[in-house]
Amino acid sequence: MRRKRALIVTGVIAAVLALIVGGLYWAGRSLFYEPTARGVDSVIGELGGTRVLGVFAHPDDEQTVNGLFWRAKDRDGAYTAMITATRGEAGHQSPTVGRQEDLGDIRKAEALKNSFNLGVDRHVVWDYPDGGVPESDADEIVARIVEELLLVEPDVVVAFWPESGATGHADHMEMGALAERAIGPRGTDPGLGLVTRSIIDQHFSERDRAGRLIRAVLADGRRTGYGIDEDTALVLEGGTSHVLGSGTVTVIEPGGRLRRHGTGETVAAAHTRS
Repeated sequence: MRRKRALIVTGVIAAVLALIVGGLYWAGRSLFYEPTARGVDSVIGELGGTRVLGVFAHPDDEQTVNGLFWRAKDRDGAYTAMITATRGEAGHQSPTVGRQEDLGDIRKAEALKNSFNLGVDRHVVWDYPDGGVPESDADEIVARIVEELLLVEPDVVVAFWPESGATGHADHMEMGALAERAIGPRGTDPGLGLVTRSIIDQHFSERDRAGRLIRAVLADGRRTGYGIDEDTALVLEGGTSHVLGSGTVTVIEPGGRLRRHGTGETVAAAHTRS
């Protein structure tokens, strides 16, 4: 009798749990479901992409779009590459697979193995702190993403939507925002021809233009970039120059080195046409 009662109780509990899990599953699906969306066999093939770059925060982030990368390689013959910003060392182990101090190495290896199995041609894993991407040097990360963009030359970039990061994780959101900055508007205007061997951008900090200036400087390979904030001027006097105003001037050298100068500080002069 007791055994029968125990089985009934267990069955009821299992049924309730199944209903809860099923409800959560359907509720979760509704968050990503768009009734007007059209299903396609391959996102990259539909876009006509031939080179794809994924920008992620942690090892295993790429698994949310495994199918996209597999189809891009297997069905469309695209060149595929990935960036993973951290080694995932702060992750919680369940089950435990190794010493916690080794977790970053383990997850990095898992990410590289997974991308290899997907046929990914290039995968770089950086060592920014897991859980600390928003506090890391944003301009440095943008510059490194730009370097990968110039190397891979993708026509499709896959990254997190900055507003949600898919899961609300701060690292995801920040990497999505930095990927957008790195892509930026393409192309530069020739200007008035008064300054040579220089690329100048305005409203620099106010409009988050670091990514596009870094990209332009690295693509050019010869000219130095000068990002000038609002209410700020770079005054050229002979062979030197100085900053005037309330903002800063950001100098980006052809090798990617970045410096900021405030009002009154001397800056290596942009080259003027004599």
